[in-house]
Amino acid sequence: RVLVEAAAEEVAAEVALEREAARRSKEAEKKTTDQAAQGADEALLLNTAGRVAEAAVANVFCARYGEIATPPATEGALEGITRRTLLELAGTLGIPASERCISRFDLFAATEVFLTGSGAGVVPVSSLDGRPIGSGRPGPLWEKLRGAFLSAAPSLGVPALS
Repeated sequence: RVLVEAAAEEVAAEVALEREAARRSKEAEKKTTDQAAQGADEALLLNTAGRVAEAAVANVFCARYGEIATPPATEGALEGITRRTLLELAGTLGIPASERCISRFDLFAATEVFLTGSGAGVVPVSSLDGRPIGSGRPGPLWEKLRGAFLSAAPSLGVPALS
């Protein structure tokens, strides 16, 4: 009886996770459609607290004062392979990196924002809601991290991305 109850709880938890994933997918699809209609290439997904979780198909990083930050999984971010790799590479390059809650204000105040994903690699964000991020051009931290990622990609089994 205890085993049956434990199995039922596991199944219920898996169903809840699948429903949440389906909800997030539907939400991402709608936001992506809304953003595309406004001329954007990507959409940000906010969690129920209104903080940044991730982009529709990528993880989000912001940089300020020479440090990079990305939302933790507890904020709704998927623990992407490229995201994890970038955090590790930042450590080897001596770039302070953290997982912390990020608000939209943090992105507007950032000197650099970039996205990471298996298909895209490391992509700079030049503007958010029509406002430039930093200088509106890829920054030095993005350049260092992207270069390190491209160098490491073959040994990680990641296709070479340009």
